[in-house]
Amino acid sequence: MIDDSQQPHAAPLPEEGDGVEVPWSREPRFCLLEVLTDTRGRPHDCLVLQSSPAMDRHLEVESAAGMRLREIVPDTPEEWFELYARVARTGRSLQFVRPSPLHDTPMEVTVVPAGPPGSGQVAVLALVVGERKRIEAELRRAVVLLEGIAEGTGDLIAAEDRDFRYTYFNEAYRREFARLWGHELRMGDSMIELMADWPVEQRKARELWQRALDGETYRTEMSFGPTPEERRIYDLRFSPVRDDRGRIVGAAHIFRDVTARARAEDALRDADRRKDEFLALLGHELRNPLAAIRHATDVLRDMTLSDEDRRRVLDTLERQSKQMGGLVDGLLEISRVVSGKITLEPEPLDLRRIVAEVVNDQVGRYAESDVTVERSTEDGPVKIQGDRLRIGQIVDNLLMNAVKFTDPGGRVSVEVDVEGPDAVLRVRDTGAGIDRERLERIFEPFHQETADRQDGLGLGLSLSRALAELHGGSLVARSEGPGHGSEFILRLPRLGGTAGGDAAPEAKTEPAAAVEDGGGLRLLLVEDHLDAAEMLTWLLESKGHTATAVATGAEALEALEQQRIDYVLSDIGLPDMSGYDLARRILGDPRWSGIGLIAVTGFGQASDRERSLEAGFDAHLTKPVNLQDIQEVLRNLEQARR
Repeated sequence: MIDDSQQPHAAPLPEEGDGVEVPWSREPRFCLLEVLTDTRGRPHDCLVLQSSPAMDRHLEVESAAGMRLREIVPDTPEEWFELYARVARTGRSLQFVRPSPLHDTPMEVTVVPAGPPGSGQVAVLALVVGERKRIEAELRRAVVLLEGIAEGTGDLIAAEDRDFRYTYFNEAYRREFARLWGHELRMGDSMIELMADWPVEQRKARELWQRALDGETYRTEMSFGPTPEERRIYDLRFSPVRDDRGRIVGAAHIFRDVTARARAEDALRDADRRKDEFLALLGHELRNPLAAIRHATDVLRDMTLSDEDRRRVLDTLERQSKQMGGLVDGLLEISRVVSGKITLEPEPLDLRRIVAEVVNDQVGRYAESDVTVERSTEDGPVKIQGDRLRIGQIVDNLLMNAVKFTDPGGRVSVEVDVEGPDAVLRVRDTGAGIDRERLERIFEPFHQETADRQDGLGLGLSLSRALAELHGGSLVARSEGPGHGSEFILRLPRLGGTAGGDAAPEAKTEPAAAVEDGGGLRLLLVEDHLDAAEMLTWLLESKGHTATAVATGAEALEALEQQRIDYVLSDIGLPDMSGYDLARRILGDPRWSGIGLIAVTGFGQASDRERSLEAGFDAHLTKPVNLQDIQEVLRNLEQARR
């Protein structure tokens, strides 16, 4: 806020027409000068940069601005120019009494430096001797204003009279006014006239100034600009300017561009809103499978079921457990991508083959949605270098997103093609479509395109784009708007840069197969979660293995002393020691040199996998694991042994 003691003298004192006799000799005179020097650096004249109306009347000119003092008062003593030059050179203010060169009236003159060092600019305030006390408040306000100019403040300062004509503005204000409205301000210009081409902005400015002219001192925040693109947000402070009789003769204000801060605050508010929406959505998505699991558990506990009913209950438990696992996996995946800790395992791949596998795997889900998925039948591989799991994840996300937003009876088409150095996957649907202005927002984490189609946490598209970029590719969306369907285009660098990709042969893979039933492996499960240990033990034994469960590292070492074990499946977080410590203990004892080690843990970051391998584990499985994952790892380890 600007208190009365700091207001600049921004308007002339009352004229005779106001009904109060105020001789010109009683008015303070103010001007801003630039000292002019000759070739030897000696001051010989001054250029008037700004001049108050009282100074103009004192000098007997209509406007002194732009004139030289020698033009106005040819007999000005050299002493005056030397005094002005000393203030400009030293940066120290001076106050002295001299007769006026024009009227021979004793004047008390205050000269202060103005503008940056070396500019040669000084500000001059001249008073009739003996009138200091009468205008002490005005002088104090002027000094504050001039000191602000001398310090090169970035704040914009201006004053207007009651007719909205500028009686003062600093350099920062002049530059900003020219930038916004295209006019170079001059003292006495009318704000109303200069802003006539922008009536809405003119009205806003006039209302703000009028409040101060009506006597209000206040602070507000508002945007101004000739176009929406050029509009900036300002912190505005207004206050009235009064004469020595307390009458309002004008208004002054200071304002500051706070656009960056305001936009940052808006972004924080938006982030906070999205966080709240995400937490609400996460609670909703987690409660649904939890409710189903709880109900299924109650059914198993309290009811006598037929084999068919029991199968249905177990199917429900499996389905809902997978859904919860998918939610957790999605959150972890996004976290890995954001932190830059996701690790790719690239190999030569055929993009057409991966798309065909994903489509075939999901045929049942497409049928449930009554959506026809059409895949191009073009032959020939389109080779890329990529992580098989991650590329399949991108394709699956795009297909399921298209099916999700396509009404029953609609179609989704999938095409893989070659365009220059790129392998291109296009997924088109006849579904809901997307507003053009929202095409980028759909790739933001936790974004849900419509409230009535919420399914999952809105992570699929965000994760898919991040994975595409990690592979050196891109993922974009196109749509003509609501009701016109959508198209998602995935581009990945082709291997070898030619169709067919001869640069590297595709790795041959064997169909995944579980360890044969009845294989007879002796397994030790180290898990302190008793329910999980018991359930996994039953599952392993159902496949013909011999499984023993213990809860601590010490119990595991004791069990190894008592029986022969082929593989230890150990959690990392154990009550008495870490799984890493247990692995080192086992590997450090030659009696157990042939035992395989598998980490089964809830820690699934890339760094966790690296640490497991460094500790000596042969494989790392992230909870929740299913029996097929364990069987696959055991099969691979057994093949490696043979």
